[in-house]
Amino acid sequence: MVMGRLVRENMKIVCEKALGKKVDWPEEGDSEVSRLRRELEELKSLHSDCDNSSELERLKKERDDLLRKQEEERLRKQVEGLRKGKIQTSSSEAPSTTERQEIASLKHQIEDLKAIHYVLEEKNNEVATLRAENSHLRSESRNLKDEVCVLNKRSAEAVTEKRPPEELAKGKTKVADNFTTMYTPKDMETLRKAYKDALVSKQWAQEEVCMLKERYGRKMAGAWKTEACVLNKEDDTT
Repeated sequence: MVMGRLVRENMKIVCEKALGKKVDWPEEGDSEVSRLRRELEELKSLHSDCDNSSELERLKKERDDLLRKQEEERLRKQVEGLRKGKIQTSSSEAPSTTERQEIASLKHQIEDLKAIHYVLEEKNNEVATLRAENSHLRSESRNLKDEVCVLNKRSAEAVTEKRPPEELAKGKTKVADNFTTMYTPKDMETLRKAYKDALVSKQWAQEEVCMLKERYGRKMAGAWKTEACVLNKEDDTT
């Protein structure tokens, strides 16, 4: 290789000289030194190429080893993860003591909530019933008021109709303003009897009114009591 290069250089110089170009012929000592230097550089280059190739091979080998180790580590972690997942799955199938206690506590809370819901429904139904009874009692109380008013009016009219215009002494007669007829003692007795009957009817009417008033009072007391119970139930519900 070195000899070929020297031959090529000499041929180049000869060609340039033949073409008339100025050529500096190297001295023999300089050409030898240059040749040795070139050979040294070529040897260094060859050695460096060998070193680079060996270094490259070494790096490739290290890279392959590293990749293999990384792949092995990844596979090992996957296997461990699968094993742990299997263990967790088997453990989840059998709940622990803490989980059983929590489940029992939740069931107990659900039962308590159901009981509270049932009680609230019962109270709501009772409140609705009491409200209906209260409305019915109020309607009855209004009807009793109307009956009392009618009886009072009826008794007053009956007394007015049956009472004689004037109380006459027994055995006396009186002449009416528009008539000339004389009242006989028999007529006066009939009038007195009618007046007594009217008084008795008035007394009965008054007693009936008192009874109706007492009944109305009892109804109103029951209505007030029912309304108070309704309010208490509503307060308990809220």
